[in-house]
Amino acid sequence: MLSPNRSSFSPSSKRSSISGFNSKLSNEESIMFLKKNISSTERNAAMLVKALDGYLDCQKRTQSKGIKIGTVLQIIADQSSESIKESLNQVSKYLVENELLRADLQERIQGFSAEPIRAYPMICDRLLNDIKNQKQALLNQRKKREMAENVLLKEGGDNNKSMSRRMSKSQLELADATGMVTLSTDTLQESIYAFEERKHNDIKNCVKEMIYSEMIYHAKSLEVLTKAFEVIDSTEEFHP
Repeated sequence: MLSPNRSSFSPSSKRSSISGFNSKLSNEESIMFLKKNISSTERNAAMLVKALDGYLDCQKRTQSKGIKIGTVLQIIADQSSESIKESLNQVSKYLVENELLRADLQERIQGFSAEPIRAYPMICDRLLNDIKNQKQALLNQRKKREMAENVLLKEGGDNNKSMSRRMSKSQLELADATGMVTLSTDTLQESIYAFEERKHNDIKNCVKEMIYSEMIYHAKSLEVLTKAFEVIDSTEEFHP
């Protein structure tokens, strides 16, 4: 399985596992599994962003309705007797204050929960590009190996200096191509670890920040609404 365990994210464990892991990355089945993992991650990120956007839109509509109620109460207060006018004006201000807290809630969730997840199309594209580079390096290595073998078969028994130079050139090109395979595979290895680590941390932080934002909002909202309740509750009953 290409997805590393949490314990494998330390630098020392990465280095110790690199040779065995790199051998898997040359396996077509493993690469296909990795691509499916990337596709699944991008799809899940898009679903989460859509859900968060829907939630924030709902909060925005609720905020608008709450402010409207406060405005209506002010209109009613202007047309009411002194016995309730001041209470309605105060409650109106508290309701508007509560909706400003809701605006802060939306801003926190947008910035700390939604925005990091919006980056996943770009993150997934970068990892797919590393897969593409490794594949190209492997294809080039295969091509250079075949060329070197052909030169060796055709000219291996001849001591001609020109032929010898061609053999040396083909071997050097093969060595360069092999070096590029090692480099691209190491890069892909590190990219996979970074991808899995970031995915793990981003989903954790997304949910944590969303819950914490709600906790902050509801705690402050309770204080404001308690004041509003006390104001209207203390208003004297009407006596003709």
